[in-house]
Amino acid sequence: MYQVILNADDLGYSPAVNRAILHAASAGTLTAASLMVNMPFAEEAVKAVRKSVPNLSLGLHFCLTSGRAVAPTEQIPLLVDSDGRFRHGFPGLWRLLCSPQKGEALEQIRIEFFAQRERMDQFASEHDLRFDHLDSHQHVHVFPEVFDILEEEAQKRNFTLRVPREFLGSGKRILRRFFAWFPSGLLKKGILDYHLRKRTQTVGYYGILETGKMDLGAFCWIFETLTSGKVYEINVHPSEGPLPQEFRSEDSSSGDIEFHRSPWRKREYAALLDPALKTMIEQKGIQLVGFSNK
Repeated sequence: MYQVILNADDLGYSPAVNRAILHAASAGTLTAASLMVNMPFAEEAVKAVRKSVPNLSLGLHFCLTSGRAVAPTEQIPLLVDSDGRFRHGFPGLWRLLCSPQKGEALEQIRIEFFAQRERMDQFASEHDLRFDHLDSHQHVHVFPEVFDILEEEAQKRNFTLRVPREFLGSGKRILRRFFAWFPSGLLKKGILDYHLRKRTQTVGYYGILETGKMDLGAFCWIFETLTSGKVYEINVHPSEGPLPQEFRSEDSSSGDIEFHRSPWRKREYAALLDPALKTMIEQKGIQLVGFSNK
């Protein structure tokens, strides 16, 4: 028996992302989703989850690199500009955490994490929903001290904390998928593996090498690497369609806007609804589960 959690990131990012995630969950493919509580369509998302798929496994997609912060601007000046928008991407956070301001930056990250956690709790209470996992946008929690903040919270709540360290798999998978991974996927894997080398992984993870390009071929070769008796998370980023050109830049980073305007978002969505995916799942003997019932 193979247990797989099919988890979609970026719930709450846009109406098109929300619709795709909810539709795929209703169709029985997606079993989990991670919510960006700082995005303007987050509350719309949880209302829709409560109405159509209340048993969807929900998590906090902690964000430090896109959109506006939840904590007051004056409390986290190293993280945001004067309008409360996050000022750093992944490389910028890395530089900040290597600078003499590291201690102050970590305290501000802790403040923002607690603010996002409180908004998650508010959504859970107001809409009678249960959250059960933690991860982060662009995997910013892999920085050791940031990881410690989320790990402490995960242990308190008995949440699953994502450890995005991906197994390469068989030689056949490497040969078939290498050019799809090169160079960005391999570079991301190297950076994340370096930061996570001392971390214990309880749930296997796939979503670095194929990030943003999770088609049927990617699923097929991932399924070939699974080991019976283990639990795996496969991470996707579906959307019903590209972002409209008028999507407000202040609500997102330029990198996220480019990512969500890619035609791959709709291709991932199509793959999740493709009958061929369900056939592969059945033939492999995969049980789709959430984080709470793994």
